[in-house]
Amino acid sequence: MEKTARRASLDRDAWIKGAIAVLSEEGVDGLRVEVLAKRLGVTKGSFYWHFKDRRDLLDAVLDFWQEGRIRDIRKQTAAKPGGELQALRHTIEVYAAAKNRKGVAIEAAIRLWARQDPRAASVVEEVDAERLSCTQDRKSTRLNSGHL
Repeated sequence: MEKTARRASLDRDAWIKGAIAVLSEEGVDGLRVEVLAKRLGVTKGSFYWHFKDRRDLLDAVLDFWQEGRIRDIRKQTAAKPGGELQALRHTIEVYAAAKNRKGVAIEAAIRLWARQDPRAASVVEEVDAERLSCTQDRKSTRLNSGHL
């Protein structure tokens, strides 16, 4: 009964999140449709209902990661004038926290993947460019407001 309910409720996002979990543990080479379907307790047919092929899933994983990272970067680098030091300390705490180990594993897996896949490399470059842009904007704000 539980497996039937699980199959009925499994959507595209569940596949993507499951794929990210596998990616963080086994890398992109370990991310195979059969393995992921088994782990999620569904058939491969469910996969093909949501994705054209494995590359479609990989692209969805990259898009999901990119959107999440950029959203987090913007959130972490946003600071009101005079609050830059507090925001920086908060950012360091967030990234150093033990609960962030999963995020670090995902980041490492994506970056390793980017070494062998042009699309993944492009996504990582875009995220890094956004990180640098936000950092530069923050530095400019401090300089212009005299909070350096």
